[in-house]
Amino acid sequence: LNAPANLTIYLAQNNLNTILNWSNITDADEYIIYYSTNITTIRNLNLSAIPNNIYNISTSSTNYTHTNASNYSQLYYRVSAKNSNAENLSTQIVGKYDINLTEGFNLISIPLNSTYKNLTLDPLRTYPKQSITTMYEYYNSSFIKTDYIENYGWYSSQDINLSKAYFVSSNNAILTTV
Repeated sequence: LNAPANLTIYLAQNNLNTILNWSNITDADEYIIYYSTNITTIRNLNLSAIPNNIYNISTSSTNYTHTNASNYSQLYYRVSAKNSNAENLSTQIVGKYDINLTEGFNLISIPLNSTYKNLTLDPLRTYPKQSITTMYEYYNSSFIKTDYIENYGWYSSQDINLSKAYFVSSNNAILTTV
């Protein structure tokens, strides 16, 4: 039994729910979604000894909408495929968390949606929408600027480098969720 792959997470437009998707596993009877507010606990998850601070939800679908995700400032997820003979846990971890932005520039380093690294595919789905208006990446002694354009998205053909930090600009001091 293979573990689920291509695990992605999206923040629903209402900022209340997270939407998880993963690839279908042919022999799976169900999928178990494990989640926690502690990334270390979810990273070190051992299916033979699940700690009390890890919760789980069962589904037969390859997607799940977590309806009370807004009750947490951060959540991290892993998904397993399960049948009567085995359970196999994904190595991928996805999450959502809140970031306090001040008006103007903020230096952030966040794990973005690695499935959609190209900015034109909108890896920074923030709420409130357009709370981050500009991103700057330091590259070869200069900055590469990328703007968010209303009704279009991120205006760039560059890819996000998942190991770098970015300066982002916000029009207001807000709490945003990514």
